[in-house]
Amino acid sequence: MCPIYRLYTDNDSFYVDTDKGPVDISGYARKSATFTLNVDIDLDNGLSRTAIDKKFLGEYGLCTEKADTNIQRLILGTTEEDMTVVRLSNTYITVNYGFYDLFETGKDGNLPYGWQGVGASNSKGTLDIASEGYASRSFKPVSGVVAANTEFNLTSGQEIEVLLLSDGKAVAKFSTDNTRFMFGGKTVYENYVHNMWYRLRIEADTTKDVAKVWINGRTVATLPLAESVSYIDEMRINNLSDSN
Repeated sequence: MCPIYRLYTDNDSFYVDTDKGPVDISGYARKSATFTLNVDIDLDNGLSRTAIDKKFLGEYGLCTEKADTNIQRLILGTTEEDMTVVRLSNTYITVNYGFYDLFETGKDGNLPYGWQGVGASNSKGTLDIASEGYASRSFKPVSGVVAANTEFNLTSGQEIEVLLLSDGKAVAKFSTDNTRFMFGGKTVYENYVHNMWYRLRIEADTTKDVAKVWINGRTVATLPLAESVSYIDEMRINNLSDSN
């Protein structure tokens, strides 16, 4: 059976099998025994995107015809006999996610692969954003019901924004002040507790131009999007307060 995607090493180089044959991922040579791999498989368009240690190394066609493309198994192997050459840690496999980050892969406080921002860093699995800073993550456009999940703790009632964007336009905006949670400027939750963790879920439906907002597993509002769009391709978090 031909694999949909295959990443392998030969001597000191990485290779990716593609629809046009093996490709030497130029610009990357093995310099240590530990790597962070990010692999995106786009079944709809028959493409793979590979990053090693947060360095994007290219987009290539998958090894199979689109009609035959599906994911059923993950196989890890080696040609070395009687020898342990691979040890996995912090391995996450997700399906149908634009992105999925636990902020455990960035080193020395840096943001994980694909994230950018100002005054933003990761700290033991938590995204920290300094006063007037932000962090954002772009991804391939997603249409239909686009679900965004995150958790936050406003230790002293900070003002933050959680935005879903399309081509740089904010179409869904969740925000906070000292006492309230708001969506699109309308209050959806009052008298929240400072220094308590809250789970936020936004389900933005680009076919109906509405968004459903959940707090701690409970639906608190269904409100219109700021404007009609066909897809969402970015998530951004702003810290508008004068403290982290």
